[in-house]
Amino acid sequence: MEKTRKKGMPIGISDYKKIIDRNTYYVDKTLFIKDIINDESEVLVFTRPRRFGKTLNLSMLYYYFNKSDEDNSYLFKDKKIFQQEEIYTSELGKYPVIYLTFKDIKQRTWEYCYNMLKSDISSLFIKYRYLKDSEVLFDTEKQDFIDILKGKADIVAYSKSLKILSSALEQYHKQKVIILIDEYDTPLNAAHTNDYQREAVDFMRGLLSGVFKDNNSLKKGVIT
Repeated sequence: MEKTRKKGMPIGISDYKKIIDRNTYYVDKTLFIKDIINDESEVLVFTRPRRFGKTLNLSMLYYYFNKSDEDNSYLFKDKKIFQQEEIYTSELGKYPVIYLTFKDIKQRTWEYCYNMLKSDISSLFIKYRYLKDSEVLFDTEKQDFIDILKGKADIVAYSKSLKILSSALEQYHKQKVIILIDEYDTPLNAAHTNDYQREAVDFMRGLLSGVFKDNNSLKKGVIT
C-alpha cells in the first residue's frame, strides 16, 4: 500500500503559491482577503513584528486579485474564501496588481540605496513592458516609461514611477489597480542608521504619496 507523503513545514517560504503547490502545512488565512474587500479605506497599513506572516499575506493577496493569463483559482478552491458569497469570489483575478518589496534595501549610503531602489523599480517595469508599445501612454509618459525600464531615468521620474505605472495599467486593462508594498520602512531604517535620512525620506515620500494619495487609478493599497 502506497504511503501518503507527509506534509512539510514551509520554513522560510513566503510565497503563497509555492506553499500550496508543494502541499506544505498552511494555516488558512484567506478570510483576510474578505477583510480587505470589506474595508472602505483606499489604503491600509499593517504594522506587525518580524516573522508575523506579513509577506505571505501580501503574496496571497497578489495571487488572489491579480489579473493573469494563468488560472490561479486552484490555489483557493478549498480555502475559506471560496466558501463566501459571490461578491468575494468574483474578485479573483479581476485587477492589475503592482507588488513591490523593499526588503533588500539596506545599504550604507544613499547612493547605493538609490541604485537598489532604481533596480527594483526597473525590474517591476520590465514585467509590464507590454505597456510601452500600447496607446495608453502619452509621448512624454512613454519616454519616462522606457527610461525607467532601462534604468536611465532621473530621480524625478523614479519618484513618480508607481503613479505612471498604475495609470497606464488602469487605461490598458480598463480596471483600477491594487498596489501592494512590502517592508516600506526598510530603506528608511537603513537611512536612519547610516545618516542619510533626508534623501531617503524625500524620495520615499514622493514615491508613496504620489501613488497612494489622490490617485484616481487606485482601487486599493496595502502596505506593511
